Amino acid sequence: MKQLRRASDAKKEVSRAFGVLRATGTAERVTFVIGPDSVVRQVIRGLKKAEEHADRALEAVKSL
Repeated sequence: MKQLRRASDAKKEVSRAFGVLRATGTAERVTFVIGPDSVVRQVIRGLKKAEEHADRALEAVKSL
């Protein structure tokens, strides 16, 4: 399996580009699952519990 990477977005450029930056300046909790071909395969958003969000993201990555 390829190494998974996470990125920091201190300047909020990525948040803005992906449409998840709120008017308050904070970003929504959204995970974009990106396939090996660099295509966004799934967008996970709107989940209140961090554990549920993480579980859904892991399922999505395993399905690639």
